[in-house]
Amino acid sequence: MNKKLIALAVASALAAPMTAQAEMSVYGKAHVWFGMWNTKDAAGTQQKQNWQLDSAPGASRLGFKGNVDMENGMKAVYQVEEEVDFTDGGQFSGARNSFLGLKGGFGDLIIGTYDSPLKMAQGDFDQFNDTPGDLKFAGIAAAGSEFGKGQDGENRNKNTVMYMGKSGSLGFNVAVYPGESATGTENVGFMDAYSAAVTFKADALYVAAAMDSHIHTSAQAANSMTRLVGTYDLGAMELGLLYQNGVEKAASSTDANENWLGLSFGMKMGGGKVKAQYIQTGDSATTKTNTTQTSLGYEAKMDKKIGWYVMYTSDTASDASKAASTFTGGGLTASF
Repeated sequence: MNKKLIALAVASALAAPMTAQAEMSVYGKAHVWFGMWNTKDAAGTQQKQNWQLDSAPGASRLGFKGNVDMENGMKAVYQVEEEVDFTDGGQFSGARNSFLGLKGGFGDLIIGTYDSPLKMAQGDFDQFNDTPGDLKFAGIAAAGSEFGKGQDGENRNKNTVMYMGKSGSLGFNVAVYPGESATGTENVGFMDAYSAAVTFKADALYVAAAMDSHIHTSAQAANSMTRLVGTYDLGAMELGLLYQNGVEKAASSTDANENWLGLSFGMKMGGGKVKAQYIQTGDSATTKTNTTQTSLGYEAKMDKKIGWYVMYTSDTASDASKAASTFTGGGLTASF
């Protein structure tokens, strides 16, 4: 994170009490996990056991956020949030949701770096969010890597211009991403890429439909993705269903198509929660490959803001030549 930016945020925090209409807070989360990876390379022969202590991808973070009341009844809002990998030198390792915006009766309008509407549409489906069993790691792992290749839909995008609105039980999120050509030799438009979602929440039921779309540029093939999500919270039990389909348009070959199906489950037990999750993927390649991510775990709180968990997750493929991995371990989390 830019040192000048941190200094400015700290200075703003000190000045905030002097301005009655301005509010600012510092917040964060520490997440450390420890466990053993058992991996197989893409040749399907080499196996290794790798013990790791890490805070990435645990989404440990430090952030500053606030708002300023405006005379027209709206609020100016801002947030600067950075991921912190403090088990490997305490370094900042990438921007999280960071933005400037306006908030009013019309909803929220923001610009900056932010989760896509399609990503946010998952709601509370992912029982293993920010752990090695995260939904975003479902799929075939690269050679020598413990983590799966990742869900194309789990994107946090730069150059985001997004509107978030709500009407009763319905929510509407729409984001567009200016192309910003890296070469300066191609035409890129204001809506070459976009993401949109509609959500419905009433009592225990949550339902969402979302879509991403990217037109063809020299840096990326045209592709689209659709996600449908439903969760039901019974209090003592949580159920989730996810379906996703992605299509990549190829210029001179058959279009690539990939489907995802996910099931999640959580149940309160012994002062904590037992949880399970299953993600299956399938592609349209000549040699079709189906992958499965299976995760089991238990989590509990030691305090309102301090928790722990134990878990097991496995990523496997129907094609034995593809990489595969398992993780057995646990973690600690603390928020402030």
